[in-house]
Amino acid sequence: MVARAPGPSIALVVLPLQGKEAGPLDALTKRVVIELQKAEIAATTARIPNRYQLAGEVQRLRGNGADTTLAFRWTLLDPTGAATDGLDHVERVVAADWTAARPIAIRDLAVTVAAHLVRLVNGDLPVAEAVPPPARIALAGISGAPGDGNRVLDTAIRAALAKQGLTLGPTSDATRATLELHVVVAPADGTSDRVTLLWLVRDATGRERGRLEQQNTVPAGRLNRRWGDIADLAAGAAAPDLARILEALAADRG
Repeated sequence: MVARAPGPSIALVVLPLQGKEAGPLDALTKRVVIELQKAEIAATTARIPNRYQLAGEVQRLRGNGADTTLAFRWTLLDPTGAATDGLDHVERVVAADWTAARPIAIRDLAVTVAAHLVRLVNGDLPVAEAVPPPARIALAGISGAPGDGNRVLDTAIRAALAKQGLTLGPTSDATRATLELHVVVAPADGTSDRVTLLWLVRDATGRERGRLEQQNTVPAGRLNRRWGDIADLAAGAAAPDLARILEALAADRG
């Protein structure tokens, strides 16, 4: 009589993550094993025979500003090597942290990834979970803002356009419209700075199809560190006009 192989939550061999960046992928594989063990899944990188296996692949997509997007594809294999289930998800990380495999960044990413994998291994994923189509609108980048401006403006415009019913995704073959922002902060006089935000909308060929310029003055040095509500106010004011142009381009199938 042949003993039945233990289930994936009892013994799970995590195969090395596949992709183009060996350093961060190796580090993430090891950390994911640790996080799965914390979730009481007997995960290991040792090649133990007659065990379930978890195979993963990571593709690095184009990023926005200092961030990059990682596309994950996981496949759960039974002891015979046959695929039994799978899972796709994307995660945003700071590009420099990922490339350098900084331990804190790898740990935080592994915690998020492991939460998906626990559901996959335990069979808790929804049946026939729908995969959303690639976004047809992308944020091509935000540049020029001092302090934390580039980052918080990125967050602010995504939230503001979401209220208009639009989702910004990574640049892909499905992209029909891109949005970019150029920021200039320069002295206006001895006590104030002039802030100029130039929003540009381009079609799939890169041709400029719309622009919106915002100008305001703030106390000198006000934006050297934190933008705070200024980013939300600027994005909220720009979003309705930007959404109208972006939506029209996104609907263009040409």
